[in-house]
Amino acid sequence: MTSLDKENKRSLIVVTLSLISVIGINITIKTNDKTIFGNSLYSLLAFIAIFLVINKSSKIPRTKRKNVISLILGITISICLILGRNTLLFDDTQIFKLKTWLKVLMVTPLWVAIDLMLFSIKIKVNYHNPYILKLKNYFSTKKGLFTLWVLTIICWLPYLIIFFPGIYGYDGPFQVQQFLTHKITTHHPFLHTALLGITVGKLGGDSKWWLGLFIYSCIQLLIFSFSLSYLVNYISKHTKSFCLPIITLLTFLFVPFYPIMAITTTKNVIFSALFIILEIQLFSFYNKISRKQELLFLIVSFLAMAFLKQSLYVYIISVIILAFLLPEMSI
Repeated sequence: MTSLDKENKRSLIVVTLSLISVIGINITIKTNDKTIFGNSLYSLLAFIAIFLVINKSSKIPRTKRKNVISLILGITISICLILGRNTLLFDDTQIFKLKTWLKVLMVTPLWVAIDLMLFSIKIKVNYHNPYILKLKNYFSTKKGLFTLWVLTIICWLPYLIIFFPGIYGYDGPFQVQQFLTHKITTHHPFLHTALLGITVGKLGGDSKWWLGLFIYSCIQLLIFSFSLSYLVNYISKHTKSFCLPIITLLTFLFVPFYPIMAITTTKNVIFSALFIILEIQLFSFYNKISRKQELLFLIVSFLAMAFLKQSLYVYIISVIILAFLLPEMSI
């Protein structure tokens, strides 16, 4: 009887959180049009999907550390969604309004449940094929890293040829203009503005702007491709699964998003590349590190901060999350 009452209470909590989350999804969509998610049938389908997720997560065996980290991630994602929506629709985060934080609480249960399920995924180990094991082990070596880097560059080259000399968009033109007129502001990271200004603005000049853009595209492509290859190399070293590094590699090689962004004049690409390297270096602190690794960590940390001014906040959050994950981390 006691166990039945406990199960009923759990089901009631799951249903309540699912209903709240359905409403939360509606207020997270970046539009003022209330009819977008107002159809009762769509709401019912969303409720069923959310109920299954929250119900599944409530039955997963958990540790205190996973609970805490899932809660931190869930709240962080919810805050970003709500503040981002407010900024887009009202040009103001409305961070000091009670309504904003009520909305955050409404979407948090769903994201916490999703995080709990993701942290509970276990990848099956398969060492039966000696050739598969040999390839995985090769990817984890320095030669393997170089091979991965060359392979990524080769697969991305067609995009550089098609979009030659690169995609000149986002804030790139404004940054070059700031550099050439000596009116550089802190709205964009100084190092990235300088890199664009030197390549596109100075080396390219007025008549050969395409040459400067091509040089920038090549530099950024090399940096970004190396960081993704480095990530595959790191995963190969520390995972027990062959599928994970292979699927990750194939995604980086053949999903168009990565090569297209690699040749686009946006600060986020170099920041992302440096941040990947930074996170891998941070993981290395779990083991004993040498002076050389410490120096590399400091250099990459500085560069990652310099290429995006919001990176400090991302870095602080990631350090907190990794501090909880590292003791139990196993891919």
